[in-house]
Amino acid sequence: MNKVLCAAALALVLSGCGDDHSDAPAAASSTPVISGTATDGGASTPVQTPVDTGTDTGTDTGATSGSGSTVHGATTTDGDTTPMLTLVPATQPDTGTAATDTTPMLDLVPATQPATGTDAGTETGTGTATTDSGTATTGTGTAVTDTAATNTATTDAASQTSTTGLQPVKHFQFAATANIVAPGTSTETGQCAGNVDKADIIGAVNVYSKFYQNACYTGTSYSNANYPIASGQLSSGDEHFTAYQFSAPQQSASNSQDNFVASKHYVRLKLENNQAVNLYQYDASLNKFNLLAHVDAAPDANGYTAVDALNLDDISDTMTVVVVDANAAAPSTYFQVADNVMAAQLADVAGLQSVNAYEVSLDSSITPKAVADFTAGPGDDANKYGQNHYYSVLKLSDGQVGVVWQDREKFTNYLTKFNPSSYASTTLTLPSASSHKDYLVAASTNDDNGNIYYVLFEAGNTDPNYNKNSDPHKSLSAVLIKTDESGKLLGEKELNDSQNTLNMTYFGDLHHETNVVSLKYANGKLALLYSRLHNQTADGLNHQGADGIVLDANSLTLVKSWGQFSGHSFSNVLSVADDQNFIAIDLGDNYPRGVNFHRFNASDRNSRVVYTFKTAHGTVAAHDGRGPFAPYYTDIAGQQTYQWSNDNKTYTELGGIADVDDGYAVVFASEHDAQGRVLNNAQTSFDNPSDPHNIVNARNIGFVKVSPSFEQASGSGNVVSDDLVVSHGDYAAEEGEYYSFDGNQMPQRDTGIKWLTHYDASDVGHNASRVKVAKTDANQLLVLWEEWNKTSYLQTKVALVSKDGDLVSQPATVGGVRVNRRDELLNLDNSVWSVTGDKNAHSLQFIELKLKP
Repeated sequence: MNKVLCAAALALVLSGCGDDHSDAPAAASSTPVISGTATDGGASTPVQTPVDTGTDTGTDTGATSGSGSTVHGATTTDGDTTPMLTLVPATQPDTGTAATDTTPMLDLVPATQPATGTDAGTETGTGTATTDSGTATTGTGTAVTDTAATNTATTDAASQTSTTGLQPVKHFQFAATANIVAPGTSTETGQCAGNVDKADIIGAVNVYSKFYQNACYTGTSYSNANYPIASGQLSSGDEHFTAYQFSAPQQSASNSQDNFVASKHYVRLKLENNQAVNLYQYDASLNKFNLLAHVDAAPDANGYTAVDALNLDDISDTMTVVVVDANAAAPSTYFQVADNVMAAQLADVAGLQSVNAYEVSLDSSITPKAVADFTAGPGDDANKYGQNHYYSVLKLSDGQVGVVWQDREKFTNYLTKFNPSSYASTTLTLPSASSHKDYLVAASTNDDNGNIYYVLFEAGNTDPNYNKNSDPHKSLSAVLIKTDESGKLLGEKELNDSQNTLNMTYFGDLHHETNVVSLKYANGKLALLYSRLHNQTADGLNHQGADGIVLDANSLTLVKSWGQFSGHSFSNVLSVADDQNFIAIDLGDNYPRGVNFHRFNASDRNSRVVYTFKTAHGTVAAHDGRGPFAPYYTDIAGQQTYQWSNDNKTYTELGGIADVDDGYAVVFASEHDAQGRVLNNAQTSFDNPSDPHNIVNARNIGFVKVSPSFEQASGSGNVVSDDLVVSHGDYAAEEGEYYSFDGNQMPQRDTGIKWLTHYDASDVGHNASRVKVAKTDANQLLVLWEEWNKTSYLQTKVALVSKDGDLVSQPATVGGVRVNRRDELLNLDNSVWSVTGDKNAHSLQFIELKLKP
């Protein structure tokens, strides 16, 4: 689908509207009770619903007021005090002199409009292939988007183009022309009085209290009040948008208990000619516009249309919102460089040549996975488990960047190609399994001959440990598919069977994809490392763990099953060493407890723990027919602990691995205390519902180098010896222990840890998360990560690291870049690539971290 960029000029026109009910009373009110049921009679009594104890991991960001050009012309009235939002054609002049309307129109047209191309094409591949598995069927690969390199744009900022040929990203500033503090005494039409108070109006916006339970609450006892709002323009150069800034209420409900607030204050708009609009939030921290809502005109008795996406009681900071004609192009901080590609240079970062962003528009019927689909921070319970790949980024045979991904709403598989030289992009459909079940694309890889491989895991059959309607003995389907780069099906193989050879009963679904799968190609073989729930065992449970297998890339048949790698296994990373062996790490919480390193092929496998961590212990002397156990230590919550544990928390996120000539680099995020100790069990807490202590010390990025002959190293289990990890750590080797579920003592030892970040151990307001690693052409590591507080994103950072774990460049902030929890990076021609999606904009974002020559 081609997106044509244009500008929408928006004007606030003061024109006729419904009666002003500023003196109308709000809904009947009295002092509401906070529990129980609503009372009968005239009193308005909100009923407190059960408190949501889940963590809100969303991030409220927005631009703060700044300088900029003022609105042309002075706003006048024609006798009515309620303005109406009018979408004026972009070419209409700013006259303000019409005899029938004295309100000046705002000409918000950019100095030049980007050129748009209309080249569209299809790319198909058909054919029938047979393989040794005997299961290949006819496949097609139909292009759903296509661009031509000639469809490039020119703008008035062309003189500012960077050395990469891309223009610097636009930065917008908000300039206010009017401000109010809305008391919030207007109410919903129909359910309540429907009054529109003058004090709640600014421009075309009215703040009102929405019906909740039995009334529209406006009293200060159980309602917030005084909402600061500014109207004006959001501008970058000659590009302007009508905008509003909304801030958190200045007055909180005075008599609320347990943070219970009855008010539901929203925004409604007055739209002229019932013209639909789109609302976009400008995120200043990421310098990006995000679609907030599409609003179809549905005027109430006063001519206002409700905007359900703007709940002012949910705002914690400042939110900047622009209003755009629904038929106009979305606002962007990028420039159009091809028919469906917008791009810009984001920043100059120390150690890098440039950071570039490319937004590839998809057909509006396609919905990609987004960063917002997994918002758990280091302090959230969900963060201790894995999150599977959303996008597999591949180097295609013609030098393009390829991405295998899936629309999880339709279970449709895609290959998106992006040419870094011409900016051309094509998205092809990829075959699914012939059984027509709902499958998740779990992982993908490719070889040097233009073949793409991806494995599909059957979705559904919810966790049988918690859902007794699920089949605890189900043989879960897993299908391996092979295509060429045009989407032509070359082979299909069911990897599991009715005997449940792969021992898979549950993998995940759209919302709980906590298991992780990795797939890599090397020397004619495929390695598959997968976590899932096993078949039910004699104890009546479906246990979780990760297994590894090796397959033949030609026939797709099983060559070797290596069984369990770790259990439980909460994440894994798989790569290929220079000698074509597979190397991997996975994160075990018990068997073993640590970052478990593996090197394997079709005939040989070796595994060792290369980093281990602290453990929370039980707070009762006996459990489950075991014990009593001896007292141990007092935890961070002041609880007495005993010598047994069942701690699923690992206080760690995996980063990545790389073969660095004289060993294997392993990178992760984990916790150490103020003395650098990672095995201090007292810095934990077990079974504390008020605070699960998923994070106790700040998460920093650690590095260890594993010996190339690690299989010959001394030690075993969770004991990391000096001949196993050969890097020189920031602290002396540390010894410790934990006690197992049965009370057995389990020795631990760590050594050689170099910390790449230095967040204050006592300040959990700054942590490393979503750590990514790519080996560069200079045999260094590019490390990319997000910085979070306990629950919310703060910023994205990058650093270059030597093969010995020394910083080549200091950590630097990279604005405008987000990453998914587990997706990997691709090094292609001295540029490192990362891909994310935007489900609201129906687009993919390619980030290029261009390295210096």
